[in-house]
Amino acid sequence: MEKSEHQLNVESIRETYHYLDLTFSQAEKVLEYEELRKAPLSKHIISIWEEWDYELLVFEGILNENQRVRFDGVRNELYTQYVKNCTVQDEEIARWTDFHRAKNDYLKNNLIPTLLTYPSPVFPPVFHAERNKIDYLKASYKAFLHESGKEAVVTHVRLFKTYAPSRWKQTLLAHYTKCLLPDYWAFECAMDVPTKAVAQYLKKQLYRQTAELVTFQNQKLQDYKAFNRSTYEKFYQTIKGWHAETINPFTEEDEKVHWAMSLLLLDRDAYGFRGID
Repeated sequence: MEKSEHQLNVESIRETYHYLDLTFSQAEKVLEYEELRKAPLSKHIISIWEEWDYELLVFEGILNENQRVRFDGVRNELYTQYVKNCTVQDEEIARWTDFHRAKNDYLKNNLIPTLLTYPSPVFPPVFHAERNKIDYLKASYKAFLHESGKEAVVTHVRLFKTYAPSRWKQTLLAHYTKCLLPDYWAFECAMDVPTKAVAQYLKKQLYRQTAELVTFQNQKLQDYKAFNRSTYEKFYQTIKGWHAETINPFTEEDEKVHWAMSLLLLDRDAYGFRGID
């Protein structure tokens, strides 16, 4: 008699978990778990640690005592190997911590001081009448910094726990970069409707800036890009084999607009955030 699809799926589960010697009834329960585990998630991504905890919760209610001993043995081996891999990968990217430090040092000691001392490059006279709107946008950006900073911390802990100290430090340094030099593009992507309306209004006012000021801002953008390129090359290592590289998604004009809006959001006190060593 030909086996049903369900029977074939259950037998496949018994083969996959052969070391547990599952009964047919046990394998049916594991099959339900596997179908739910593999279901596509549109909003949430489960970390490997969460997946293992979920697996443990399920299998605790399925396995007998002898099976549980074998299950724990295999699980502990996988856990240990994954932690080792995390540690090795973290050591490989440790050099990028100095890259982030160098960028923040450049911003604090070179780029930003020149922006704040030039006659009103951050707050040009044409925007004096829009002070309330700029203050509103800066307050919204500070809230964005708190939210994105918390999200970065939660994501790191979910994905790496305490096994990637270099990556953790880089996460904090990268967030501090956004405090020193506002990331207008990321901010715009996260704006609510009222904030976006204010931002769009201010963007339309950029044409009122003097040619001298626009030239100054664009030169500072080129200085920053040149620094990033030269510093990146110090830490970059050629990747062997197949890999993907990112490209600048903006047109030259969009890049200049985002830069001008970032400068408009500059805060002398880095929005109250402090750097790390």
